Amino acid sequence: MRPLALVLALPVLFTATPSAVADCFGEVSVVIDFDESIGELPEGVAVDVYGDVYVGVATTGEILKIDGGQVTPYASLDVGAGYALGMATDGPGTLFVVMATFTPGTQGVYRVTQGGDATMIAEFDAATTLPDDVILGHDGYLYVTEAIGGAIHRIDANTYESELWFQDELLVGDLENSPLPFPVGANGLALDWHSLVVSNTQMGRLVRIPIDCDGDPGDPEVILEDPILHGADGVVLDSQRNIYVAVNDPNVVLRVSPDGEDVDIIADESDGLDFPASLAFGRGYDRKSLYITNFAFYSGASGNPALLKTKVPNSGKWLP
Repeated sequence: MRPLALVLALPVLFTATPSAVADCFGEVSVVIDFDESIGELPEGVAVDVYGDVYVGVATTGEILKIDGGQVTPYASLDVGAGYALGMATDGPGTLFVVMATFTPGTQGVYRVTQGGDATMIAEFDAATTLPDDVILGHDGYLYVTEAIGGAIHRIDANTYESELWFQDELLVGDLENSPLPFPVGANGLALDWHSLVVSNTQMGRLVRIPIDCDGDPGDPEVILEDPILHGADGVVLDSQRNIYVAVNDPNVVLRVSPDGEDVDIIADESDGLDFPASLAFGRGYDRKSLYITNFAFYSGASGNPALLKTKVPNSGKWLP
């Protein structure tokens, strides 16, 4: 989870026995440095079919576009006392942005046009829910994680009709040990052809949810549950269905095999990671680039809020 100290300060015990940082991965470089002193903490990131990269500043609601190395303002959303969180694109450049404003009437999912105009297309109750991440499926639906209830909501990308699509104990966080008065579970969300992969932040768990031929959810499956995943946030998949996970608390990005048996650390604190929150693969010629946002939530003036980039062996999984 991105805002509000939502991960547990637990020691990392590698029961999954991850390998050392793999030599086949590239160096981590800085794409954009942000300024913590003026409240710039980046969280969401998305890439359109042209390879343009969009990064959202959680604390200000500003969205920047990176086109051929040139950084320009794209949109500005009113986050109030809250945060702009997960982001997805429809391909050509329309963005869908999750806003956790904690204010009735403004918390939900927003559609941002290529001209920068933002419209809320689905409202979430500000008192009982916490929407977090969003993806666009091949079926024309947007899927949105809801962290408090351990749920996934589904929104028709054409009509904007929304529904509670899936809810399960496997997606619920740990209320007894939560630093907040509610649990924080379902968080990052990735598309895996006919299934979804979801991270559970406080339980250190990756869950796969099948989607049947009628678009209904099947029985969920735990891919991996391990202390190394405490603080698991954004997730993406590569073309071989490996799962990349940004883990806030130990400041690592992991690669997990589709069956959960193999875990590699592909970047860590020594590479400049500081509360990594969201991930996105490049597109086009850039498909083997992995973009990482440093949310740097706990770090204060000594933090490293930034958009980072590294190379990985496989290209990103094809997205709609």
